[in-house]
Amino acid sequence: MESLLFGYGSLISPIDLLSKIQNPDELSDAYKTAGEPYVLECELDEWKKSDQTLRQIPVKLYGFQRYYSKPSVRGGAVLEAVHTGNQDDWINGVLIDGLTRNQYDRIASTEPGYNKLEIKHPCIKFYNGKDQQAYNDVAIEIFVRTVSPSDLTIDVQRNEIYHQRIKFGIRLLEEVYDTEILSKFLHDFQESTYELKNGFEEQNQFVTIKDNNQ
Repeated sequence: MESLLFGYGSLISPIDLLSKIQNPDELSDAYKTAGEPYVLECELDEWKKSDQTLRQIPVKLYGFQRYYSKPSVRGGAVLEAVHTGNQDDWINGVLIDGLTRNQYDRIASTEPGYNKLEIKHPCIKFYNGKDQQAYNDVAIEIFVRTVSPSDLTIDVQRNEIYHQRIKFGIRLLEEVYDTEILSKFLHDFQESTYELKNGFEEQNQFVTIKDNNQ
């Protein structure tokens, strides 16, 4: 059975995926110097010149929750997923197809503090029906925190550069998928991502991005 890496945070972005594989140092530079949309021109150029052999397939994955609860060395919080096993819980992200072992190892080296979880028969829903025909029998690997959601705490808001790079990356997926699919994907991302409630300092006051935006 084929096993694909599932990306639910920065790995959603084609640019971040490529930078993690080719030159992780560019990511650090982007957080220091890039203005909106917080992507360096050299990163965008590299992505445009790449052979595009990697596929990122948008899906929903059930049995997980996603939180802006991992402190970042660059400030603020970045995303982490937890496995709840409850099929009422879900997150969205991308299945990454086409990775070589060397590319996978490079990505794994940029994900410190997470544990790898492999699921042989994941419950997933595809945004595009044609993808379901091609990937209806896959196992997945996902980098997670092995804790209960109730144990997650954070006292800082999300890292806004990190967040905006993910949103920019979602827009880049329009090269393959139409605007309607990606509009739904972004809506679902905001509905299924928890972050510290605006105006609260308590470490476990989490609400969805959608609720925080209201």
